[in-house]
Amino acid sequence: MTALPDAVRASVIALAAGVLGTMKPDEIPPPLRPVARFASAKRARAAGSAIAAALEADPAFRGRVLDAATKELPGLAEALAEGAPPPAADPVDVATVAYLLRPEGWEEMVAAAREAERRAEQEIREARQAATAERLREQLAAARASARETRERYTREVSRLKTENATLRRRLDEALESASTARAAQEEASTA
Repeated sequence: MTALPDAVRASVIALAAGVLGTMKPDEIPPPLRPVARFASAKRARAAGSAIAAALEADPAFRGRVLDAATKELPGLAEALAEGAPPPAADPVDVATVAYLLRPEGWEEMVAAAREAERRAEQEIREARQAATAERLREQLAAARASARETRERYTREVSRLKTENATLRRRLDEALESASTARAAQEEASTA
């Protein structure tokens, strides 16, 4: 299969898997016959690569899938056959139909879908990074507020302890002075 963007490849294979269920057994490409009786979604999962190979190798099968795409996306195939997709068309739909129809310049349409997919992935990546940055900013602000609150609490505690220490030193000095006075009085009493 021509290198298709993931979304286009999934779209093409899903369409083809659906078409397989509507085909008569003798119309189904031989490599796909074992999975033809599966449900459409299971066919796409189990035989995606085989379906892709059959689409690339079998123009009749690709034509059947194009008919299904034309029914699903009316007007798009005609617009592509005339040369240009409608300006508002989804790049994935355009690339899907272009791959199946193969009009002149279809590779550029697939490349445009690849570029749109790349841009969408980039936007998602940037949105995730922005969300992560915002979350980290919020966490940093919360951590700073917590640190400020803790610092203020410890500053108050240090101030309280300094006041208590000063009170205890004053009491100690008073007690030492009282003890010194008492010793002096005891010595005086002993001498007398």
